[in-house]
Amino acid sequence: MNKDNGSIPTSPLFALINKDNYGSVNRVFMSQFREMVYLTEMHKITILQMIGYGDKTRTQAEVVRLFQEIYPELRPISQVAVSKIEKQFRERGHIRQLKKNPPNKLSDDQKLYVMLMLEENPHTSSRQTASALNINHSSILRVLTENQTHPYKLVPTNELAVDDFDRRILFCEQMMQMIDDNTLQIENVLFSDESTFTLHGHVCSNMYWNQFRTVWSVRKLKFAFQQTQN
Repeated sequence: MNKDNGSIPTSPLFALINKDNYGSVNRVFMSQFREMVYLTEMHKITILQMIGYGDKTRTQAEVVRLFQEIYPELRPISQVAVSKIEKQFRERGHIRQLKKNPPNKLSDDQKLYVMLMLEENPHTSSRQTASALNINHSSILRVLTENQTHPYKLVPTNELAVDDFDRRILFCEQMMQMIDDNTLQIENVLFSDESTFTLHGHVCSNMYWNQFRTVWSVRKLKFAFQQTQN
């Protein structure tokens, strides 16, 4: 990590560290991290044996000193490392590294149910499918990826009539003529994009699951439809 003009990184990890103790805290943190990395399972068992049991126990300082005498070729360990190893053994009953759980594998029948459900209702979401089939959401996404099924966003478009092109040309000619005659009042003209505004405010924008991209129109809106404005 680079320090700029004596300042420390603006990270939540260093929120409680000021520039006066940044160096010492950073050295302690990195030393503890390296200790936990290079200590093998046999080293940790040796440390537990050195700690002892019952009334025959050693202090952490004594364990650190004894460990250094037995393993002089290794970097000296700290009392914090000894405390962590002892705490891990008391909580888990072992000092092995915990393995991550493998992802849940679905059977062929379960994968078939997922695809059939989307085939019957392609507008359903992946989370609704996971809830209905009682399957993990990440497993649903893996099945969809394996079958090259992707979500597509439906975009509502307007229907183009045969005379729409002539209407647009006529509109441009009228606007140009009004500009030439200096009769065009800009404040009375409303320009908008291709979005469609309806009085009821409902727009169908659900996703559509399919293996191929489908080009279609959700709603066909007539040019002179009074309840919409483009």
